[in-house]
Amino acid sequence: MKKTWITLSLMLSAYWLQAQQTGIVQYERTTKIQINVNNLPEGAPNIPNERKAKQELLFNDSTSLYRDVIEDEPEAFEGGGNVRMFRFGGGNTQFYKNFNSMLLLEAREMFDRKYLINDTIKLQKWKPQPGETRIIAGHTCYKATLTITATEMFGNTRRMTFRSGTQEPSSDTTVARTPAPPRTIEIEAWYAVDIPVPTGPDTYGGLPGLILGLYTNDGRLSIVATNVSLTANVNKDLKQPSKGKAMSRAAFAEELRKIMEEQRANMGGRGRVIMQ
Repeated sequence: MKKTWITLSLMLSAYWLQAQQTGIVQYERTTKIQINVNNLPEGAPNIPNERKAKQELLFNDSTSLYRDVIEDEPEAFEGGGNVRMFRFGGGNTQFYKNFNSMLLLEAREMFDRKYLINDTIKLQKWKPQPGETRIIAGHTCYKATLTITATEMFGNTRRMTFRSGTQEPSSDTTVARTPAPPRTIEIEAWYAVDIPVPTGPDTYGGLPGLILGLYTNDGRLSIVATNVSLTANVNKDLKQPSKGKAMSRAAFAEELRKIMEEQRANMGGRGRVIMQ
């Protein structure tokens, strides 16, 4: 089975070139907001327990573009109790993939600042789950799983949390602190082999078909296709993002940390900042 899977993965580029597929997929993204309201002052329980967003994926035989569908909604949410939630990306995030050059570009906009993150498409070590199928948006989908660390996931998706507490750091510099092992998350993907294009939401892809469903085992994230159109001509809209300050993923992670520090400072150095 493993040998068959590797062979199938190596044939992805050939499938892509031969299929000449083009189309557009609409997705609904649901992100759970996990906050223990019992530990927050009065007012914080008004924070919603989930956020829904509409997104779409455009693709042709060599490129794909995954982007937010712009909707009228506030970018920031004041939940009370020193909790502030922001829409990560400002509703204008794009993931552009070119499978010929293996180029991955992420365009983000936060607090009127535009960023263009330069990266490459990485090999993702999916494990097939034979015998499990599901119908999504009218297509029979097959299951595969991927285990990653929380750092890997939240470094390339949209949910980040920053907490500040009242405990002062210890002045004893002789005490060695052993870093906790990174938390792992299992990604569950459902892909349609009748749409043989190796792409999907966000940075995910590399399967023998288009990813129409994506879930995390901790329940925080689900991205599910609601409609698939294989007749749409999307070539005129499949444009490579070009606006924003160009930087590496590591540089953007540092930039994001600074932004969250700024928001915490605006809250008087206390509280919790959630970028969603």
